[in-house]
Amino acid sequence: MNILLFDSKDLRPDNTIEISGDKALHIIKVLKLSKNDSIKTGEINGKTGISKILSIKDNKVLLKPCHDKDPAPAIETTLVTALPRPKAARRIIYSAALLGVKKIYLINSSKVEKSYWQSPLIDEPEIEKQLINALEQSVDTVMPQVIKKNLFKPFCEDELPRIIKNSKGYLLDPYSSVPFPREPEKTHSIVIIGPDGGFTDYENKKIIEAGAKPYFMGKRILKVETSVVAAISKFIY
Repeated sequence: MNILLFDSKDLRPDNTIEISGDKALHIIKVLKLSKNDSIKTGEINGKTGISKILSIKDNKVLLKPCHDKDPAPAIETTLVTALPRPKAARRIIYSAALLGVKKIYLINSSKVEKSYWQSPLIDEPEIEKQLINALEQSVDTVMPQVIKKNLFKPFCEDELPRIIKNSKGYLLDPYSSVPFPREPEKTHSIVIIGPDGGFTDYENKKIIEAGAKPYFMGKRILKVETSVVAAISKFIY
C-alpha cells in the first residue's frame, strides 16, 4: 500500500477521518506510525496529499487530511475481455486498474462457463476490493468502471461498434498474421482479449465487424491474464 484511500462520505464535519480495521492495523503494526506522524492519503475520485495522525487508540487511527495533488494519470485504453475463471478475473481486474485502465468490460464467449457469472468473486464488493488495492498500490484515486456483459451477440452488435468508434480496436488473435505494434498510436484504444484458447471463428468475425483489427502478440500462446499485462503495458507513457 503506497497510499491510503478513503471515501468522502467518511469525512467528519471537522475534516478528520477515523480509520479502523485492517487499514488501521497496517498503519500501526506494519508501518509502525505514531501520533504526529504523516501518511500519504487520497480521497476516492479526488486528490491526494498527506494526512497527519492526530491519535491512535483502540486500534483506530484519527487522521487530518490535506489533499492538493492530482492522482497518477490514467491511460486512454479500454479493456474488453472474455470472462475467465473467477480467480483469474480478480487478478485481471487488479492488473488492469494498476496499469491505469479506467473502463473494463467482462464479456461472454462460448468458451466461458455459465457458472463463472454466478461466482461471488466477481460480485461488486469483491471487484471494488481489487480496484481499491490496485489504486492504493499505484497511488491513484480514480475508480475504474467494471461492466459485465453476459450476452455476446447483443454486446458485439449493439455496443462494441459504439465503443470502438473514434478509437483504435486491437483484437488479440494468436492466429493473426499482423504483429501487435511495438509502439501503438497514442490515441484512445480498445484492447479485446478472448478466453484461454481464444474466441471462436464466429466471435472473431463479429468483433472484426464491429471495427476491431486482429493482431498477434508473438509465437507463444499466452494465458488471458498474461496477455492483459503484455498488451496494456504498451500504452503506458
